[in-house]
Amino acid sequence: MKLEVRHLESVFRRHRFPRRHLEWRAAVVRYHQLLGVSSGHTGVDVLESAGDTKALWKTLSGLMSPPTTQTTSITPAEFVAYFRGKVDSIRVSTAGAPPPLNSYLLTYLLTCLLIS
Repeated sequence: MKLEVRHLESVFRRHRFPRRHLEWRAAVVRYHQLLGVSSGHTGVDVLESAGDTKALWKTLSGLMSPPTTQTTSITPAEFVAYFRGKVDSIRVSTAGAPPPLNSYLLTYLLTCLLIS
Protein backbone atom coordinates (compact mmCIF):
# COMPACT_ATOMS: atom_id res chain seq x y z
CA MET A 1 0.00 0.00 0.00
CA LYS A 2 2.80 2.40 0.91
CA LEU A 3 4.60 1.58 -2.33
CA GLU A 4 1.44 2.36 -4.28
CA VAL A 5 1.13 5.75 -2.56
CA ARG A 6 4.79 6.58 -3.26
CA HIS A 7 4.46 5.46 -6.89
CA LEU A 8 1.35 7.59 -7.46
CA GLU A 9 3.09 10.56 -5.83
CA SER A 10 6.09 10.24 -8.15
CA VAL A 11 3.81 9.94 -11.18
CA PHE A 12 1.94 13.06 -10.14
CA ARG A 13 5.14 15.02 -9.49
CA ARG A 14 6.48 14.07 -12.94
CA HIS A 15 3.36 14.88 -14.97
CA ARG A 16 1.34 17.32 -12.80
CA PHE A 17 -2.02 16.19 -14.16
CA PRO A 18 -5.06 16.93 -11.96
CA ARG A 19 -6.30 13.36 -12.44
CA ARG A 20 -2.98 12.00 -11.15
CA HIS A 21 -3.22 14.30 -8.15
CA LEU A 22 -6.68 12.95 -7.32
CA GLU A 23 -5.47 9.36 -7.65
CA TRP A 24 -2.52 10.04 -5.39
CA ARG A 25 -4.62 11.83 -2.73
CA ALA A 26 -7.22 9.03 -2.78
CA ALA A 27 -4.44 6.49 -2.22
CA VAL A 28 -3.09 8.57 0.67
CA VAL A 29 -6.55 8.66 2.26
CA ARG A 30 -6.95 4.89 1.88
CA TYR A 31 -3.48 4.36 3.36
CA HIS A 32 -4.25 6.59 6.34
CA GLN A 33 -7.54 4.79 6.88
CA LEU A 34 -5.67 1.50 6.82
CA LEU A 35 -3.26 2.81 9.46
CA GLY A 36 -6.01 4.44 11.48
CA VAL A 37 -4.48 7.90 11.16
CA SER A 38 -6.77 10.78 11.97
CA SER A 39 -6.34 14.05 10.11
CA GLY A 40 -7.74 16.07 13.01
CA HIS A 41 -9.52 18.45 10.61
CA THR A 42 -7.59 21.38 12.12
CA GLY A 43 -7.12 23.25 8.86
CA VAL A 44 -10.76 22.70 7.95
CA ASP A 45 -11.87 23.98 11.36
CA VAL A 46 -9.79 27.14 10.97
CA LEU A 47 -11.20 27.79 7.50
CA GLU A 48 -14.77 27.14 8.62
CA SER A 49 -14.44 29.58 11.51
CA ALA A 50 -13.30 32.46 9.27
CA GLY A 51 -15.21 35.57 10.25
CA ASP A 52 -16.37 34.05 13.55
CA THR A 53 -13.74 35.19 16.05
CA LYS A 54 -15.21 33.18 18.91
CA ALA A 55 -15.11 29.90 16.95
CA LEU A 56 -11.64 30.73 15.62
CA TRP A 57 -10.33 31.40 19.12
CA LYS A 58 -11.84 28.12 20.37
CA THR A 59 -10.09 26.20 17.58
CA LEU A 60 -6.72 27.93 18.04
CA SER A 61 -6.92 27.79 21.82
CA GLY A 62 -7.40 24.04 21.62
CA LEU A 63 -4.30 23.77 19.45
CA MET A 64 -2.12 25.91 21.72
CA SER A 65 -3.12 24.39 25.06
CA PRO A 66 -1.71 21.08 26.17
CA PRO A 67 -4.30 18.33 26.37
CA THR A 68 -5.80 17.77 29.78
CA THR A 69 -5.03 14.39 31.23
CA GLN A 70 -6.71 12.43 33.93
CA THR A 71 -4.36 11.89 36.83
CA THR A 72 -4.82 9.19 39.38
CA SER A 73 -4.01 9.99 42.94
CA ILE A 74 -1.48 7.46 44.11
CA THR A 75 0.31 7.85 47.38
CA PRO A 76 4.08 7.48 47.68
CA ALA A 77 3.55 4.44 49.90
CA GLU A 78 1.44 2.72 47.19
CA PHE A 79 4.11 3.56 44.60
CA VAL A 80 6.86 2.02 46.74
CA ALA A 81 4.74 -1.04 47.53
CA TYR A 82 4.06 -1.62 43.83
CA PHE A 83 7.74 -1.59 42.88
CA ARG A 84 8.81 -3.61 45.89
CA GLY A 85 6.29 -6.24 44.83
CA LYS A 86 7.68 -6.19 41.27
CA VAL A 87 11.27 -6.58 42.50
CA ASP A 88 10.31 -9.36 44.93
CA SER A 89 8.47 -11.28 42.21
CA ILE A 90 11.50 -11.02 39.90
CA ARG A 91 13.80 -12.21 42.67
CA VAL A 92 11.54 -15.20 43.37
CA SER A 93 11.33 -16.15 39.69
CA THR A 94 15.11 -15.93 39.19
CA ALA A 95 16.20 -17.43 42.52
CA GLY A 96 17.54 -20.66 41.03
CA ALA A 97 19.13 -19.10 37.95
CA PRO A 98 22.92 -19.04 37.60
CA PRO A 99 24.58 -15.65 37.94
CA PRO A 100 25.02 -13.73 34.68
CA LEU A 101 28.37 -13.78 32.95
CA ASN A 102 30.34 -10.58 33.01
CA SER A 103 31.29 -10.00 29.38
CA TYR A 104 34.34 -7.91 30.29
CA LEU A 105 35.67 -10.60 32.61
CA LEU A 106 34.96 -13.28 30.02
CA THR A 107 36.79 -11.29 27.34
CA TYR A 108 39.75 -10.75 29.67
CA LEU A 109 39.98 -14.44 30.53
CA LEU A 110 39.75 -15.53 26.89
CA THR A 111 42.42 -12.99 25.95
CA CYS A 112 44.71 -14.29 28.68
CA LEU A 113 44.20 -17.86 27.49
CA LEU A 114 44.95 -16.97 23.89
CA ILE A 115 48.10 -15.02 24.79
CA SER A 116 49.62 -17.70 27.03
